[in-house]
Amino acid sequence: MAEVSGSEEAEPQLTRKDLEDRLDDLLATYLRTLDTYTSSRSTLHVKLSDGFLDLASANFTAQRRYGEDFYDERMKAQVIVKRTDIKEKQVDIASPFASDDDAQKLDPQASSSDVGSSDRDAKMQALENPRDPILQYGAFINPTLRRSQSAFQATLPIIAELVNAIHSLNELGNEIGRTRKTLARLQRGVTPTD
Repeated sequence: MAEVSGSEEAEPQLTRKDLEDRLDDLLATYLRTLDTYTSSRSTLHVKLSDGFLDLASANFTAQRRYGEDFYDERMKAQVIVKRTDIKEKQVDIASPFASDDDAQKLDPQASSSDVGSSDRDAKMQALENPRDPILQYGAFINPTLRRSQSAFQATLPIIAELVNAIHSLNELGNEIGRTRKTLARLQRGVTPTD
């Protein structure tokens, strides 16, 4: 019996008012996050629509076709999506080029040897200045194809924001459910053990 009362003293009991205030704060945060999510979705819709309309216009005016069936498969990704915080499951957009890790993987003994320095310089320059994938279609690029590329590239940060908002909404929804459950127990007269 003494241990039970000791553990109750170590853990402060939440009053009904505290739980209601916490629930109000969680719901307000949930609504703000939901607003961010819906505005990001509408922005994403506009950018993707613009990108696909420009791509269709470029296909209509050009003598060749543009699209996923006509890509040069040797091209490398210009950006990558990575988790910035594993515990929080947040994602971010990053460039895979010219990072310190790539430079060390490329040549860990760069300062100790001058043999093959032109090869190292060429590889480092390729890491620092990636080739624009739109150049696979020639030197004189259709302006609508460039606009299409810009519109699609503008969607990447929006998609990362959407993924983060979805995760936040799920976490907030779970926390709201736990708080409501604890509040319902308190109203029934059962001591919350959560």
